Amino acid sequence: MADFFCIIKFLMSHFKIILRIVIKQYYNKMIKILKLINLAFLITIAAIVNISCEKEDIFEKKGENNYSYNKSLDVWEQLKNENGNSYTYETTFGSWTGFGSTTKLEIKNGIVISRTNHRYQINNSNGEKDPIDSYSETLENLGSHDYGANPLTIDEVYKICAEKYLIVNKKKNIIYFETLENGLISLCGFLPKNCIDDCFTGISIESFNWTE
Repeated sequence: MADFFCIIKFLMSHFKIILRIVIKQYYNKMIKILKLINLAFLITIAAIVNISCEKEDIFEKKGENNYSYNKSLDVWEQLKNENGNSYTYETTFGSWTGFGSTTKLEIKNGIVISRTNHRYQINNSNGEKDPIDSYSETLENLGSHDYGANPLTIDEVYKICAEKYLIVNKKKNIIYFETLENGLISLCGFLPKNCIDDCFTGISIESFNWTE
């Protein structure tokens, strides 16, 4: 019993010292934890800033006709205000094998009302396009065929270009954005750097015309 009271007396007499030691140990641990949290926060912020800057660079990068994505989008909005929202445009696809296709889309008042597709094979002997097949869709059966360019308005083309094509990893892909001479989008997509044949993902617009 005497030993117990001796221990109690010792602890009470050294309480402040023991408390300081405990506090110091936990304080040092807390400082280390706070430093790690701060470091993780700074790394996260740096990553966000870096990604944001890369995106800004991509959307401001100019093509051969001296239009960036952002400038081209502004041009498109201006052209719509001047000409309305009814037009036709034609997309193209071509393979190194000689197979190709064209798709013509008609938009009236901002709505796709028809899609026409023609597929062909390049004749190796004369270079002509030998027809394979074709189809024409109207508003009633739009999108009923599983090949050909998607029935998109130009507004939707710009949206997909920005949200799916221009934001891919530029270290692993070659990113393309080009316009027609008037600034309207004509090419948007990417090509994986480790791929050789038929790997382009995106859209290529061959021609564009306003309609009544």
